[in-house]
Amino acid sequence: MRITMNTIMRNYNERLSRVMYETSRAMGRATDGRLFVKPSENPSGSVRSIQTRRLISRNNDYLTNLRDTIGKYDVAEATMLKISNLAEDVHVALIAALNEVNSHDELVIYAAQIRSIQEQMVLDANARYSDSYLYGGSSTKEPPFKFEGGVLYFRGIDVMSGDPMLDKLAEEKIYVDFGFGMRFDPAAPDPNEVVRGTAFDTAFPGIHFLGYGKDADGNTDNIILLLGEIADALEDPNYTHEPPAKLLDQLAVLRKRILVNITQMGSATMFMNFTEKRLSDAQYTLEGKLASTEFMDTELAITMYQMQYTSYMAALKMGPNVITPSFIDFMR
Repeated sequence: MRITMNTIMRNYNERLSRVMYETSRAMGRATDGRLFVKPSENPSGSVRSIQTRRLISRNNDYLTNLRDTIGKYDVAEATMLKISNLAEDVHVALIAALNEVNSHDELVIYAAQIRSIQEQMVLDANARYSDSYLYGGSSTKEPPFKFEGGVLYFRGIDVMSGDPMLDKLAEEKIYVDFGFGMRFDPAAPDPNEVVRGTAFDTAFPGIHFLGYGKDADGNTDNIILLLGEIADALEDPNYTHEPPAKLLDQLAVLRKRILVNITQMGSATMFMNFTEKRLSDAQYTLEGKLASTEFMDTELAITMYQMQYTSYMAALKMGPNVITPSFIDFMR
């Protein structure tokens, strides 16, 4: 008879402990909404949760890269537009100088205005975004342009020197991964060459926009130095209309190139805005998936807790009904 009673009590205690545990879990779910706390409670759910969190983290990295690049492009586009507007100011001033009868002193005043604009262009070409210089290509910690004694240097190289290195600097790339499956081209001579379309180029080599060397006709192909030539022509004691008029045509060519680059920046920004929306939508979807994996509906959690609590109270009330008959049987 003692064995029978011990067995009954042991079974009852085991069931009561189980009910108490399930009630505690149900109360925790009603409090924080989590389906499980330890991986052992839901192994398959834990695996899905880890995978989803990894995807969320990666997608968030893409969004961070993208938003930083959009900000960089916005500043670069605004700066280049300002340079274009300065070139337009020079165009207006030069038209006035060519179409009016001016004394030498008046032409010198026009030249001084143009040289002032030239200095402002150099400052704008050394614009910064955060702690980086925008137009340095892959070198962003030092000012890319330096203008001394009428010579313009880009990263220490005279832009009119004909140095072959300028061609390489003008085409430098800085790739950022936006989630397009960035990969390197094994067939390219450069092992760091990225496959086109798998990453986004965020480099702005200044001489790519402002020019360097001479064009096919022997004209200065850098807009900053061209302004110096225009000022020199206006200051020439033997001034004639012909040299400044030719320089005016070249100014129009270089300014048009800047406007083309500004348009390309705008197109790139539009593309990035669409990509940001896509990544934001993906982030929202992934977070919803994570929530459904790790959390349960609040109303359902509370309902389940109430049901489990009722079971717990019923188990407590069952105790006397189990113990009393067994004790009486024992006394008999």
